[in-house]
Amino acid sequence: MSVMGNFSPSTSTLIGSASRIGYDDNYWSTYFMRYNDSSYFCSHYNYGYWAPWAPSVTSTKIALPQSFVITDFKKFLSDPGYIGSYQGVGMYGYSLDYNLSSGNYLRIITLPAVDQLNRTAVAHPSGNNAVAGMKFFSIGEKENDPYSIPQSYILEYYLWGNSTYLYAPLASNPTLNEQEIADDVITLGNYVIYATRDTREKHELVNLRISDTNNVLSTNTFIDYQRQFLLPPHENPYGKLRLLPLDEGMFVLAYTIFNDKDGEYYLCVHLIKHSNLPLGVFVIASHEIKINKECSDLTDMIFEPRVQTMVVLLNGEGKSAFYHFDPYATTNTSVFILDYNDGNFYSIDTAGGDYSPNEVLYIAMGDRTILLQNIINGPALDMSCLEVDRVESILKENPIIKLFEDPLPRYTDDQVYDERYSDAPLFYGTRTCNMINTTK
Repeated sequence: MSVMGNFSPSTSTLIGSASRIGYDDNYWSTYFMRYNDSSYFCSHYNYGYWAPWAPSVTSTKIALPQSFVITDFKKFLSDPGYIGSYQGVGMYGYSLDYNLSSGNYLRIITLPAVDQLNRTAVAHPSGNNAVAGMKFFSIGEKENDPYSIPQSYILEYYLWGNSTYLYAPLASNPTLNEQEIADDVITLGNYVIYATRDTREKHELVNLRISDTNNVLSTNTFIDYQRQFLLPPHENPYGKLRLLPLDEGMFVLAYTIFNDKDGEYYLCVHLIKHSNLPLGVFVIASHEIKINKECSDLTDMIFEPRVQTMVVLLNGEGKSAFYHFDPYATTNTSVFILDYNDGNFYSIDTAGGDYSPNEVLYIAMGDRTILLQNIINGPALDMSCLEVDRVESILKENPIIKLFEDPLPRYTDDQVYDERYSDAPLFYGTRTCNMINTTK
């Protein structure tokens, strides 16, 4: 099964690269669209996977100021959670009603130390179903010099019970155009893992900062060490790093490179296990997948444990590609690709698990287009609204990892709380593709 739909809740100009989707629950997926005069916090009804007999696909929407921007969605217990910026300040929040019924309100909490939050991870020290002690680890950015790259920050804060938050600016020297940039963050068991790029002298372009989740930016010193990946000199990483938690203490680090030896572009995927000590990590397997230069910007990744499948979203100029493969592979393996040539997708999330145990789905969004794709067979794809291709992932030598001490400064500040009540009227989209194999 593969379905595509098109949504257009406004007649004004869409800022397509701001589109995001995430958090699937009980037939609904939450998404965000931004226009030149407003933003829309939306929820899409997946019932029957956009049933073939329905003439259109249905969503609800809440109109918000253009300054309300969502950069990423996360599940905050049973509520749709999000991060981004609001009125030019870093923001996180949640909605108390996933289907956005009448009378719904949005919680907005701002963190004034940064202009925007880009990625976040959630920890539950009091248990996976407890609000008490629910903690966030985020990466954000602040514009210190309009002529340089924004400075990166890492942040630690609580959902409830603690109105202060901690933050650490990463090293930045605009004069020399040198800095450490945080690209991603995940939690894995009792650990938090940050992926950073560092252009300073004696530093490396691929790094991890790892700590247990207790007092990361206060009394804990584990975060003050980089795990530097010593790559071969002919491998030149570019673009963002991405992390993906798996299970059994394992996670994936991925990035793209240009290889000086053969003049080709590759997607590099490292399967990593961390030991009981926060500073200990070792690579189990490393793979390289040859990719097209025209579609080589690593955007997002998901993992579906029920079919042991990882999906990586790559972007280019007006095109996107979804790469499907087994992240646990320790030999050469097949990679199945979906190509999209009519624009870009910017966000991807798993879908379908809460209400249909016999289906394994993911959902992706770009501009105003939404793709719902079945991966019940794992990485192997036999049907999609997009063109299906196939390549090989080649096992390569694991990189050497070096421990490097690089302390971070710490600061505290107060969170600012806001609430916005709003009705959520229905609006409709158009189904552009509906493919269902009824023989399986």
